[in-house]
Amino acid sequence: MNRYKQLSLRWKLVLISSLLIFVAFFLFTISQYHLVSKWLYREEQESMSHTYKEIKSYYAAGKKKDVQAEITRNKGVLENFNQEHQRIRIMDEDGRKIADVNNQFTPVIEVPASSEKKQTWQKYEEDNREIVSLKGPITIGDFRGTVEITRELNRFNRMTEALFVMMTFFGIGAIIVSAILGMVISKQLLQPVKELSETMRGIKQKGFQQRMKPARSGDEITELTNIFNEMMDDIESSFTQQKQFVEDASHELRTPIAVLEGHLRLLKRWGKNDPTILEESLDAALSETARLKHLVVELLELSRAEQTRTPKEEMVDIFEVSEQVVQRFATIHPRFFIHLEAQDQGTIFAAISEHHYTQLLLILLDNAVKYTSDHREIEVHLFKGTYDVRVEVKDYGVGIPADEIAHVFQRFYRVDKARSRELGGSGLGLAIAKRLIERYEGTIELKSEEGRGTTVILTLPLLIQ
Repeated sequence: MNRYKQLSLRWKLVLISSLLIFVAFFLFTISQYHLVSKWLYREEQESMSHTYKEIKSYYAAGKKKDVQAEITRNKGVLENFNQEHQRIRIMDEDGRKIADVNNQFTPVIEVPASSEKKQTWQKYEEDNREIVSLKGPITIGDFRGTVEITRELNRFNRMTEALFVMMTFFGIGAIIVSAILGMVISKQLLQPVKELSETMRGIKQKGFQQRMKPARSGDEITELTNIFNEMMDDIESSFTQQKQFVEDASHELRTPIAVLEGHLRLLKRWGKNDPTILEESLDAALSETARLKHLVVELLELSRAEQTRTPKEEMVDIFEVSEQVVQRFATIHPRFFIHLEAQDQGTIFAAISEHHYTQLLLILLDNAVKYTSDHREIEVHLFKGTYDVRVEVKDYGVGIPADEIAHVFQRFYRVDKARSRELGGSGLGLAIAKRLIERYEGTIELKSEEGRGTTVILTLPLLIQ
């Protein structure tokens, strides 16, 4: 059993398939051998019965007087009816033998003659020979006797032996063929598994770039291959994002830290005795510290957005919360005209938490303020659909070039890096918004025209009360 456990999956499949085929063929052979043997034995019985009927018919058609004497004198008739390895005897009513013909049948044990009143069959072995005997009554005029036909089953035994040998060879051949087919089929079936193992080994040694070749068979192995490739795509994407995130975060943190370090060195050298340098360095240090704090907060928000679970019971009244956020934001930015318009000012419930919806709206409004130039107007439109809610935030600012739109949801991506740094932007706002809304099975879309403004569209599942 331990050796079997140590075998490879291929050899296990070969052994199991060969064993199953052997058992199936063995059962089939045994049943066929049994059926054919019964059929051959029945053929022997029918041949003997036919001889018995022919003898009865012959004597019944002849003269009805002195039948016993006729039988005794004319044994040639019985010899004509007799077959190879067969003996025919006719006894009178008292069991006395009146005729006995033999064709290559030599009994070792002489069975006493007897009379029978009905047809009987007997099968026995004699000196390792199978013998079958038929006894039946015969009545011709006043004569009443018994016909006994005894046959050695030579032909039956030869045929059954030949059948057994043939089936044995076929069985051995079937085992060999099944083993070969099992090896071929198992090799074919396990080839994708082998390729999967080699791909995993290659990934372990060389990285996440390797993939399995997609199969076209449409079976479970194909499904496993597709799932594996999809899983590796996700892992590689996550690894790449993590690597990019670390690189971007390191780059973003490096600048304020370098500024802080430079001003501290300046203070150490000349700032102790120069109030102007001291004031300038302290202001710069506070500014960079605030920027570091803002960056760390946004990194934490991004991490939370990626780990957010979506509770089924979360919901928010879109119009009510939007109105509150717009009012608060307008108070902070009094130079901007922020207009809220709803298609339906009644209660509109969306499947998102109030905190996260507020965060989403603030991110979009903050971006609109940062990238608006002279036309200081921001529009917020709410639309209620059959199955969803659409929120549009539109500004009339600098816009985004067409070739940059596809990248704006990436971490730390900024269209105008100098302007973003000047306005305190980190390039994480839209990345946070995208991950938040996707957690609630919503979508975010951005339309922009350079020099004419930008529209960001949020779509959230509608909750029907």
